[in-house]
Amino acid sequence: MGCGWGSLLLFMAREYSCRTTGISPAARQHAYISGRARELGVADRVSTRQGHFEEIDLPAGGFDAVTMLGSIVHMPDLTAVFARARALLRRDGTLYVSESCFRNAAAHEAFHSRAGTRFVGEKIFGWGDMRPVSELVRGAEDAGFSLIGLEDLTADYRRTIDGWLANVRSAADDIERIRPGLAGELERYLEIANAGWGYTTKHYALTCRKAR
Repeated sequence: MGCGWGSLLLFMAREYSCRTTGISPAARQHAYISGRARELGVADRVSTRQGHFEEIDLPAGGFDAVTMLGSIVHMPDLTAVFARARALLRRDGTLYVSESCFRNAAAHEAFHSRAGTRFVGEKIFGWGDMRPVSELVRGAEDAGFSLIGLEDLTADYRRTIDGWLANVRSAADDIERIRPGLAGELERYLEIANAGWGYTTKHYALTCRKAR
């Protein structure tokens, strides 16, 4: 769900021979993933569907696992998202959510409307809400999932953001050709993200099972 440019899809297909399905509303991402799958020799195991996860037609009980990496932050209705994920899974199927969160409800209340947070939400995300992880846990449990793991990935995600920031700076001229000012906006977003880790924000991995 929210497969982006397909890194996880391609990795799972190549390394573990999994059949993978990616969901994204962005047409360019589907074309890119299709091309990379052919290059890697896994086109028979990688498919994508264009649309929004909450709306697209998918087979109930048709999947062993559902993943959401940095995507649930863009989905307003947690109840609907978790319920849909559970409906798609076979019995004993696994849901894996990797997401940036405010470190608690008080931090969410204090910072979600500040200028830096609004900049990220409006200029970069289009829409986004970094809920505290307690809301994700509650949403998963209310949907009928059993929580089997919760891991703090904040230190690892800081390294990820550092890598993205280096990429933006090295490719700034190319990014500016897409839209003047875009490189600066992306750099500001990533700097805001890294400034908050451990202070106002965390990054968690939540693993759940459809027990019955």
